[in-house]
Amino acid sequence: MERLHGSQNQAAPIDARLRARRAESLRRPHLDRFRLSRGHEGLGRLLQEQLQPTSINNEAAAEKRPQATAPGSQVGRIQRPDRRPDLRRQRIDRPPGDSRRRKTNGGGPMRKAMNIICGILAELCALAVILLGAYLAYDAKASSLDQSYVSHRQEQVSHRKIHMATPGKTATMRHTDPPAEAEPGDGELFAYLRVPSWGKQYRLPIWQGTAKTVLDEMGAGHYDTTAMPGQVGNSSLAGHNTYADMADIRLLKPGDVVYIETGSYWYRYRINSNPEIVDQSRTDVIDQDAAGVERGLTLQTCWPIMTGGNVTHRLIVHGGLDGWAPKTDGMPAEYTETTDTTIDKISRRIVTVSEKKNLPVTGVLGICALAIWILLDTIGWMCSHRRMTCYWHGRDIGGPITWLWRLNAGIMPSNTIVFIITRTIVFLMMWTAIILSLWRWACPPLASMHFLTS
Repeated sequence: MERLHGSQNQAAPIDARLRARRAESLRRPHLDRFRLSRGHEGLGRLLQEQLQPTSINNEAAAEKRPQATAPGSQVGRIQRPDRRPDLRRQRIDRPPGDSRRRKTNGGGPMRKAMNIICGILAELCALAVILLGAYLAYDAKASSLDQSYVSHRQEQVSHRKIHMATPGKTATMRHTDPPAEAEPGDGELFAYLRVPSWGKQYRLPIWQGTAKTVLDEMGAGHYDTTAMPGQVGNSSLAGHNTYADMADIRLLKPGDVVYIETGSYWYRYRINSNPEIVDQSRTDVIDQDAAGVERGLTLQTCWPIMTGGNVTHRLIVHGGLDGWAPKTDGMPAEYTETTDTTIDKISRRIVTVSEKKNLPVTGVLGICALAIWILLDTIGWMCSHRRMTCYWHGRDIGGPITWLWRLNAGIMPSNTIVFIITRTIVFLMMWTAIILSLWRWACPPLASMHFLTS
């Protein structure tokens, strides 16, 4: 009896531990279900539905198990509750109110084809805008880059030779009566208008006459009914209202200096009035005494600037003669080489090359930009040919601008920032070469046909 009571006393703690383990195992599914339901409502709901029968079966099995064993019997192996299902491999249907996007197949081949066509059309429109902007820039200002080339060619066919001033000497202005200038023929190039405050390379050709065919030659026209430069009376000049011609006379103010360089002389005029807007019917602004001095100068252009069509107003400014000098005495102090900046020296060098090669400045710059682009792009492709090749394979078709972008390579492909910066520099150099080439070979014929202008 004592042995039996001892065995029962030893089995009691074992039964208590078994009951505690069963109770804990039955509680775990409920705890897991509660935790999942807080963060994932759909997943928690599914767990609740799948774990509920498992917990009921476990509770029924627990009730059927004996609570104690007979003295001296072995403790049976405890059956653990069924394992929870592997939810990672099961498809979880989202509730009707779920706003998360579902993956689509892209709308089919027709939609992809439409996207490609729309992308190409959009880039074609962007390219057209860039080309149109290049032409408008040429018409407004960039055509002045080729003025020296045009005037140099006109000098070669003209009967009037415009001599170069003696280099290395500074001319001293004289205040006596200047010698008389011979009257040029109609449409003949005979002088240059130069304004030191607009740059040392500014040199606007002056033609005889003010007909539209004359003014379209890029430059100013001299009213043949007014006095020649330096002579008694009022020498009147007119030009188009573009930045390449005479639109900048609006910037002149009293005291500014204007030079007229003829074949043999320098004539210095000093502005004595502010720019004035008058009606086109006022012809008195170019009368012999309009400038208010014995030997005057009148500059005139249409107003407003950069407008075509039938403009009804004119912008005028007056000045008076302030000295003259033979070109054999040298150049005015404002144009001596001792005052040249680095930009002036580079500009003079480019003009010299243009005249020697008989090629406009835009052509010289375009060829130089093209050579630099080819060199930089070749170096980029040598450094990152593997990465650049990937852009042409497995990518969208793109459009013209995308194709041009893919032509340009950068260096250091392992460094994304350096690669993008160097690639952008090469891309901009390519566009510089394209635009300069357009200014040389495409824009002049369009301008001669008055494209987009009246």
